[in-house]
Amino acid sequence: MTSTEEFRQYLDVCPLLAIIRGVTPDEVEATGRSLFDAGIRIIEVPLNSPEPLKSIRRLADSFGERALVGAGTVLGPVQVAEVQAAGGRLFRTEPELSRVLLNNVLRLLSADSGLAPR
Repeated sequence: MTSTEEFRQYLDVCPLLAIIRGVTPDEVEATGRSLFDAGIRIIEVPLNSPEPLKSIRRLADSFGERALVGAGTVLGPVQVAEVQAAGGRLFRTEPELSRVLLNNVLRLLSADSGLAPR
């Protein structure tokens, strides 16, 4: 399954993406559980939230493959690697990102990880 197909699979369950901005790691699991119980299967933690990588890790550990968890406000390839290491599988970038940055991000994502576009 391609990354696009996987995204659509989660989106077919519920056509909404939850952005949980400003939520702390201590609050994230309860927030994520409420969203999941409401039917939402795509959860984004913006990288300008408090300790976002810790929150992403907690959500990824809690939901595994049952939800697509990742990051927003991803501004560079280092952040992509950090989100990946935290268990994130969704990356939303700012619209004005350059082609060079996009190419660098794609190089970090291996085809085997299921995260690189195909």
